[in-house]
Amino acid sequence: MNDNSITPEGVHIDQLEEIGKGSTATVYRLDEQHVLKVYDRPRYRNRPDFVEREAAVSHATALAGLPVPDSHGVGTVDGFLCAVYDLIKGDSLGDVILEDPSTLKAWAGRMAQLAKQIHSLDATDEVFTPVRMITKLYPYIEPNIDGESMQRFKVLAEAVSGGDKMVHTDFHFDNVLVDDGELRLIDAGGMSCGHPVYDFCQCTGGHISPKGPEQS
Repeated sequence: MNDNSITPEGVHIDQLEEIGKGSTATVYRLDEQHVLKVYDRPRYRNRPDFVEREAAVSHATALAGLPVPDSHGVGTVDGFLCAVYDLIKGDSLGDVILEDPSTLKAWAGRMAQLAKQIHSLDATDEVFTPVRMITKLYPYIEPNIDGESMQRFKVLAEAVSGGDKMVHTDFHFDNVLVDDGELRLIDAGGMSCGHPVYDFCQCTGGHISPKGPEQS
């Protein structure tokens, strides 16, 4: 974790502006440069190991040179586990594209470049755990595509064995922010070690299905 530790002493949730909500936590603006990620979902309230691992992975990812918010310390606030991260300003790439659909092709190219940057890095740090669970996406994808396409997807997914590159594990338009024309990656706590195809399969699984794997 970042040596410049910041702890939310004397802070209460009701004093802060909520700026985002995800599957594990709610994010609040702490000051002009930092946010407070509060793990208020029931399954994460007593998981300091999970919170500390996310912070460590985010820090290692920032040190590797990827455009992600660095972590600056973990603690508790109003009885909830929490962590301090850099504040990244900007709109999600998904929202930017919705505002002007004609830009989709250009932004998709930029996103592909970001993916290439991620997948060019070796995940040598032991903090990046291996991920090999592409098959868990099958139930979400199969009802929504034809049999031939599903078979191709399975061949691609099952051909992937291991891998030692960085993978985001939740790579999609809403986890990329546009900050003054530059792309910044968020939700980096799940960065893992694996094959780049995993990110393609995860993105496909999350966006073909109306529910997506995280909402099941």
